[in-house]
Amino acid sequence: MIDPISHFQNLFNQHLQECRLSIPHACCFSTIGLDGYPNSRFVSLKEVIDEGFVITGSLDSLKGKEVKNNNKVALSFWLESISYQIRIQGEAQQIGKDLANKYFYERSKESQLVTLISKQGQTIDNYSSLLKELDKASIAYEDNIVPIPESWGGLIINPIRIEFLMFKKSRLHQRELFTKDDNKWTSSILQP
Repeated sequence: MIDPISHFQNLFNQHLQECRLSIPHACCFSTIGLDGYPNSRFVSLKEVIDEGFVITGSLDSLKGKEVKNNNKVALSFWLESISYQIRIQGEAQQIGKDLANKYFYERSKESQLVTLISKQGQTIDNYSSLLKELDKASIAYEDNIVPIPESWGGLIINPIRIEFLMFKKSRLHQRELFTKDDNKWTSSILQP
């Protein structure tokens, strides 16, 4: 049996080499909403470490609050360049501050500034006020390091299920589900 984490990394690396997307690391991150409805949005996969999938962002955002309320989450990848869909279910845990800070400073300065001024998901009176705030921050930190906001952090999704679906023109897609139980992976073949 193949190791599903290594299989993911091999497929994802192949995708990164072949894709032409402007945001090749994008994946759909789904949470259980505070109102009980599912909630999905696109995020960027930072890396896979210790068999976990790392994403970052504001922990004060709706997604951060939802994960704090219920840490059962899902990630979905559409790797069009290699005709694969990969679905991951697992539990999210907050990553350490040092690692989160490393990811913050790997971002472009513009992204750092937006993260600094934005209260992600909160309502505003108008968009132009946010633009003015960004202009002020750009001037203030033109020659300075952007401070990391208190709300900044990251999550590692520890998978319990990973499904690989290889698309076929015949529509007889090839699906394999890996399930983790007692730290051991088992696999099963699913019909399309």
